Amino acid sequence: MKRVRPWGALGAAMALLMAPTLAEPLPEAHDPAAPSPGSTEATPEPTGWGSLQEWLGLPEWLQLQLEIQAEPMANPVGGKASRASWIQQSTLQIVILPWRQSGSEASRWSMRTDLTFINCNPNYAESIGAVIPLQQLADPPGFWLSAAEIRRETLPGSWGLRAGLLSLDPEFFTAPLASYYVHGALNTAPGLGTADFPVAPLHAPGAVLSLRPSEELRLDVAGFDLTAMAAQVRRFGIEGSMAGPGGWLQMVQLELTPDWLQPSSQPPSVPPSAPLQLPPGSLQLGGYLGSGPNRGLYSSLSLPVGSGPGSDRRLWFAATLGLDPAFNSIRTNLSTGVVVLGPSPGRPRDLLALGMARTGFSPGLQPPLGQEGVVELGYQLRLNDNLNLQPTLQWIVNPGARGAWPGILSSGLQVTLTF
Repeated sequence: MKRVRPWGALGAAMALLMAPTLAEPLPEAHDPAAPSPGSTEATPEPTGWGSLQEWLGLPEWLQLQLEIQAEPMANPVGGKASRASWIQQSTLQIVILPWRQSGSEASRWSMRTDLTFINCNPNYAESIGAVIPLQQLADPPGFWLSAAEIRRETLPGSWGLRAGLLSLDPEFFTAPLASYYVHGALNTAPGLGTADFPVAPLHAPGAVLSLRPSEELRLDVAGFDLTAMAAQVRRFGIEGSMAGPGGWLQMVQLELTPDWLQPSSQPPSVPPSAPLQLPPGSLQLGGYLGSGPNRGLYSSLSLPVGSGPGSDRRLWFAATLGLDPAFNSIRTNLSTGVVVLGPSPGRPRDLLALGMARTGFSPGLQPPLGQEGVVELGYQLRLNDNLNLQPTLQWIVNPGARGAWPGILSSGLQVTLTF
């Protein structure tokens, strides 16, 4: 089998590190935990029940975070059958910052490990007649080592690096606002119908090189060993659906955040416990090349909306195109939506997300499939720093993509606990 040469793109990008435009002084005591530009989090007054960090009295160089997420869902109307589903995922993230206070090059390096346990029936969508998963957490159940990496923080005028066992999202193939949605056509790696790409919690040995010559420009180049990924997943007793050609996957992504994509004025003042803003407006252009060959292109655009309800608003569009139907069951995915921060008076931390997507499937599938669509409305209630509740309504258009079932109305609740 002919395989893609793995490090051609990475080698070329590495050469750019010697360019004068990326010459850089050492950072001055940068705090890796500080909010990055465009972060959705301010430095709020502490509200909630505390964290593992506080409860265990851990030093600053050792950071632990536990996230427990559940997604109960049911479809009272439509589809092949009316069913209910419960998915629960628990993730422990461990970050080691051994040189955090050194104020030198070493302070930018850290190590991270993610351990994930998933308890669910990942086939809920199939059981009710849909093709695309209705739930974000619809992954094979079991224990996952979903990340084990060393990283160099990426700063403007500099470069960054991640190496080890990695997933391609959320850095690649995911629009900046996708995390506010639940349906698979809107959330993680929408429009990617390849069985063995390392979409979380799947992981693969690989590396990501990030070049950031300015605040407004970022280039990411990555390589993943998909053959080694299959063996790594089996060590945890999870076969999953590893039906792809293996080999190597290479990805390139360019992200622009120019001034003309930013709000013309700052959002009105909000309480210090509220997020300051949504992620900045941005333009993403990317592509991937895998063995087979398995090639594809994707893009996203998010724009500020000048007036309307809430303190901050974004309108976004995204598109993906799979070029090799033999290895990618999804030919096209077109999606759009709007996200509003603080839509309700007196609740500046809440968030409203409306999105819609249409997925077209590759020719040659048996049985032949046409298109499946979704409209999703979600409202995120941020009750405190530890607990988020997001009730969601979804309408699935042409479930199964064959015209065999009536449209599906589903309702769910995403519960997120973070400590």
